[in-house]
Order: sequence, then C-alpha cells, then structure tokens
Amino acid sequence: MVKKILAAIDGSEGAGRALELAAGMAAEAHASLWIVNVIGNFGFSPDELEQFRRTEGGSIVDVLESLSGQWLNEAREKAALLGATDIHLVSHTGDVAEAIIGAARDCSAGVIVVGRRGRGLMRELMLGSVSQKLASVSPRPVLIVP
Repeated sequence: MVKKILAAIDGSEGAGRALELAAGMAAEAHASLWIVNVIGNFGFSPDELEQFRRTEGGSIVDVLESLSGQWLNEAREKAALLGATDIHLVSHTGDVAEAIIGAARDCSAGVIVVGRRGRGLMRELMLGSVSQKLASVSPRPVLIVP
C-alpha cells in the first residue's frame, strides 16, 4: 500500500483532477499527500531573471512564487475537503519534470499523480510535455489523469 502520494499542480483543470484523485487516494489509504508546484524557468536563465528583477524593480519570479503559494493553499483546502489529513506543500523552481522527480525522491513518494495536460503552450494538441517526460524518465510510478 502506498503511504506517500505526490500530486503535482499548476493551476490547470487537469492538475485539479489529478489533485482530486490523489487526495481521494490519500484519504482512502491514510497516506500522506505531498502537493508540489514547480515554477518553470520559461526558457530564461537565472541570470536573465535576476537582470529583469534589477531592471524592472520587481521580479516575474516574485509574481510566480505568489501564484504558486496561492495554488498550493487552494490545493491544501481542496485536499482536506476530500478527506486527506496529512498534507504537505512544496514549491520548487527549475525544470518542471526534474523538480517533480526530485520532490518525489525527497519525500519517498510511492506514486506521482499529474494531469495529462497543464498550462503548456501545446496543451491542446498532445500529451503534455511534463507528463510525457515523467512517464518516460521517472523511477517512480506515474499516474496520468485525463
């Protein structure tokens, strides 16, 4: 029986469905639920993001971190309503799939639950690149929710 479940969220409808399934699984199995959001680098290097922050007096990363916190808090509330009791929130930056794999390793998750498509530009055309990469390279089982 899985004792730790990781749900990756990005504010999309698909991630919402993945969270619902993961929270239900956690409630039924009395497992801990780790909810993860990753702020991707959007093709910018850390130096470019820092330069933007200095030039504009603010940071796109600050905005994204605030949004990440909002999504995570909303996800915690939703998971609790669905019966999950041991809920942990994690926010990372960087390559989304690699950060999810790292978070799953760090918390010893037995399964990673993700939506089929998230907020990516090509989300309407194909299996999301993050879910596809996770399914291909994750050493842990990945449950992809349509």
